[in-house]
Amino acid sequence: MISELTYVEERQRAGCRTHYHDGIWWQQPWPLYAKPVFDFRAFPPGTARPLRVRALFGYSHQVPEAHMGNRSLEYMILEGEDLSSFSLDRLPAKKRNQVRKGLKQCEIQPLEAIESWLEHIREIYISQAQRHTEFHDAPATPPSFYVNHADRWRKRELRYLTGAGREVWGALVEGRLVGFLVSRQVEEVRVIEKVKSHSDYLQCCLSDGLYFTVLAETARQGTCRRVVNPGVRGGGLDRYKEQFLFKRTEVPLYCSNVALFHLGERLIALRKWRRLFRGTKPQTGKDSAARGTANG
Repeated sequence: MISELTYVEERQRAGCRTHYHDGIWWQQPWPLYAKPVFDFRAFPPGTARPLRVRALFGYSHQVPEAHMGNRSLEYMILEGEDLSSFSLDRLPAKKRNQVRKGLKQCEIQPLEAIESWLEHIREIYISQAQRHTEFHDAPATPPSFYVNHADRWRKRELRYLTGAGREVWGALVEGRLVGFLVSRQVEEVRVIEKVKSHSDYLQCCLSDGLYFTVLAETARQGTCRRVVNPGVRGGGLDRYKEQFLFKRTEVPLYCSNVALFHLGERLIALRKWRRLFRGTKPQTGKDSAARGTANG
């Protein structure tokens, strides 16, 4: 667990433009628009706002109660008794069996000395990207990137995985890393950032073992109020998370300029659509070479 200030300092080192006003650290995701550096910093409207000169187009932040907000975002969230009393017995019967299989066939452990695991991690990224290319939406990063720009990827991934407060849990089969889960707890909120798995080992239920172990450890520590799993998509992925007691939850926001917030949502959706469109283009020879060797 890290403090909000430690999180802010890391974002500053990564180039995030910030300023401190009314007791809150603010960032500018777009010019002249502001929001808290830590997304899950909630406070009543009117108790704090960014510097006016930094937020001429408006600002937004989460609020403690639904009636305080004028917008909302959906997340998959584990909290309350479901978190404090999280255990194998509380999961559905089928999921309990899958977790037991994952724990039996995989060794689940925190990953230390991340640099020594980078090649295994790269293989997992390639495998998952290929799987998504073949069976799901095109991934934001194609499989070829991890092959053709391996050195660039290593530097970027090492910097990401060793960021302040990030915890990386791995699933190993006979000493080989075949999957991993990345999360970070800031104050009382843990965010699950990534779960990646190698296609050749999906039958080992490695993701089930990872999810259960990390959530059980979080509950045992007793310092976390809420576990957030971003990316509500509907369908099988959300149902999978629900089996670990996550619930689809509307998180209320206050937006000083709702019209601009709507525009921002549309621009983000357009950018995602363009990225997916580019990802569906026929693969080149270099792309094909990457086959055979999960978002990055």
